Amino acid sequence: MLKVVKNSPTPREITREQSLLSLIEAALFQHPAVKDAAVDLVWDKKGRPLLVAYVVPSTPELSPGALKNFIYRRPEIPWNGQPRRYLLLPAIPRTPSGKLQRQKLINSYLQAIDSSNRKNLFSSK
Repeated sequence: MLKVVKNSPTPREITREQSLLSLIEAALFQHPAVKDAAVDLVWDKKGRPLLVAYVVPSTPELSPGALKNFIYRRPEIPWNGQPRRYLLLPAIPRTPSGKLQRQKLINSYLQAIDSSNRKNLFSSK
């Protein structure tokens, strides 16, 4: 039996998605306590996409809740385009050339939701 988890996105949907991810990343970099950031989609157990913001803080005082409030106040990011999860990491996984390693980001997210220590993960519902 074949089960379709999601339909293939059209080129227009891919462009809109990439544009939103870039917009959120640019906004995160405007926060004075953000050293590095990346935003990506993760699929939940029901096959729904979740926007996850991965952030390397430049100060230990930065919290996922503060990031959520910062992004929420950004007028250029639509309310339905807000990240649903904020995850603080010691480093964003990148290749030697600087390209984002998305699978390692996803693995970091999966580890955070499976661990008993979720202080670095903020879920906005």
